[in-house]
Amino acid sequence: NFTDMKLSTTETKEKILEGEFEGWDDIRLPFLRALKRRGYTPDAFVNYSLDVGITENDKKVSKQEFFKLVNHFNKEVVDAVANRYFFVAEPVMIKVKNAVARDVKIELHPDFEARGYRKFKTKDEFFISQKDYDALEDGKLNRLMDCLNFVKKGKTFMFDSQDHAVYKDAKAKGPIMHWLPADAKMIDVEVKLEDGSVLKGKGEEGMAELVEGAIVQLERFGFCRLDKKGKKMSFWYMQR
Repeated sequence: NFTDMKLSTTETKEKILEGEFEGWDDIRLPFLRALKRRGYTPDAFVNYSLDVGITENDKKVSKQEFFKLVNHFNKEVVDAVANRYFFVAEPVMIKVKNAVARDVKIELHPDFEARGYRKFKTKDEFFISQKDYDALEDGKLNRLMDCLNFVKKGKTFMFDSQDHAVYKDAKAKGPIMHWLPADAKMIDVEVKLEDGSVLKGKGEEGMAELVEGAIVQLERFGFCRLDKKGKKMSFWYMQR
């Protein structure tokens, strides 16, 4: 018995006919068709059922408890499948003063080197998300993931170092953030979120090779499924 999930098919059908929901696979619905479209796997639900088990008494489960377990079992499956990519939502450009031009090579998946690498040519201008930009504080050491460290001083962003160990040992640390070189080829990306809203931004060029239905992890954002491929890449959010 789910205590706080609306599972009435009669009420849902009426809302679909009234246009409140797009269909039975609307991302806001907790039905299997919607969860499948988001990228949830059959194994996640099988393992959830085995974990809950069978007893003589009815069980009550909250939405939070249900998704906590299902997400755990689903991640065990999709984590190995999903290659990693950068997605910068609502991009803002920063210029890191004194940053040295370099080639950055990042594994498509940290556990499977044979899958290859994503390669970037960086200079001193980068796109970061609006959320990360708003979190920057003066004097703190920030890190562009797998690239470089910098410090914000007023409206200036100063290069500090490239070594991750320097960031790790810093006493005053800001966020680690994903990024894209400002002069790189980028792809228009949108991600449909659990509440039906859409987050827009830019993705790295390598995403163009993905096929519809592909499961990916957008770095520091979450696992997503590519729902539609065209002039822009439309993903559905799955889980953290």
